[in-house]
Amino acid sequence: MATEPGAAEAATGLPQLVLALADARAQAQEIAAKTRADIQADLDKAIAKADAEIAARTAESATKINEIKDGADAAVVDVAKDTAAALISALGGSGDAAAVDAAVDKRTKG
Repeated sequence: MATEPGAAEAATGLPQLVLALADARAQAQEIAAKTRADIQADLDKAIAKADAEIAARTAESATKINEIKDGADAAVVDVAKDTAAALISALGGSGDAAAVDAAVDKRTKG
């Protein structure tokens, strides 16, 4: 049984090819792991930035809502004072504006 020419050389070169392939796979896995880590780091930065922007906008919105609420509360008190004074006048009374204001303030503040 004769071996084909070059078969011995191919057999001895096979382990080197297997090692080279293993090295290439290891390098590819390292590159993939580094790429995943870089992408995750970029993603983490973007998420942190978005979270900070959302927090800032939320705080700004809360401030605006509180300003609107405070303005609405003041408007309700003003309407209540005007209504109380008009009712007193309509019923024939002569209410002192300071007394009406004090009475409404007392009722609206609890």
